[in-house]
Amino acid sequence: MCDELKKYRDEIDSLDTKIAELLRIRFKIAEKLRAIKKEIRDEKREAEILNNLRKRDNDELYEHIEQVYKTIFNESVKIQKKL
Repeated sequence: MCDELKKYRDEIDSLDTKIAELLRIRFKIAEKLRAIKKEIRDEKREAEILNNLRKRDNDELYEHIEQVYKTIFNESVKIQKKL
């Protein structure tokens, strides 16, 4: 494997570790929110988050980031429904 390829793969591995850690924290907070929220899905809040992301990072990658966040929202709802 070329050195450049290994370097980029190592960077991605490091980022994946950080992303997974942050998702675990986010999902734990989602569990806590369930105890105080009336409705599990808050589409207004989801739209607010997406709008904030769009304002901050509206580039050619935004639509991919938006899809990732929609998946995060759906997984958060699944977690909250289990409680």
